[in-house]
Amino acid sequence: MSTNPPVPPVPPMPPQQGAPQYGAPQTPQKTGLSTAGLVLGIIGVVFAFIPVIGLPVAIIGGVLALLFGIIGIVKKHGGKAIASTILGVAAIIVAIVATSTIYGAAKSVSSSLASVSSSFGDFTGENTEQLLKDSVNVTMGTFSVASDGYTTQVPVTVKNITDKQHTYSITIAANAADGSQISTDSIYVQDLAAGQSTQQKAFQLITSDKQEAMKTATLKVTSVSVMS
Repeated sequence: MSTNPPVPPVPPMPPQQGAPQYGAPQTPQKTGLSTAGLVLGIIGVVFAFIPVIGLPVAIIGGVLALLFGIIGIVKKHGGKAIASTILGVAAIIVAIVATSTIYGAAKSVSSSLASVSSSFGDFTGENTEQLLKDSVNVTMGTFSVASDGYTTQVPVTVKNITDKQHTYSITIAANAADGSQISTDSIYVQDLAAGQSTQQKAFQLITSDKQEAMKTATLKVTSVSVMS
């Protein structure tokens, strides 16, 4: 009678430690560009509200924030990338609006100062040549002496060639042939209406020692002031 050989005992299975792991462990996602873009966007928006010196910083920061944000969106960095993009766009827009506003204000101030300067020049006589072209015509006649030997005059016609009423103060010089000045006189024309003319008399107090020289003198308007 045959006998079967004994079966060796099966060793127990070692206990499992934890749940089974599948695949390689995941590493944290790097979002450095998006973080940098977020910071630059915030800086750009803040500096966009600072006149002049803040504008270049705002534009550069905004452009970099927009660029980093777009790269972050492509790499799926999530909220930081989106925030970086939005802040970059906001910084650029605010900087452009601020630049336009400041430029417009500066241009307006410059125009106002130029207008004030021109008006001041009209009042002081500094703009005489321009006024003789654009504002008033001055026509002078010849010097004459009355039969009494004392009464003298040069007839002067003043015409307002603008579309507004003005008051003028006009200075005329009488120069000899050698360039020396014989005499000067001023006439005042008040509230001359637009397009109207008036007759005035100049050099009415010329002494007898200058009368002969005045007959051949060259008359020239040396100053025109617009008083109103």
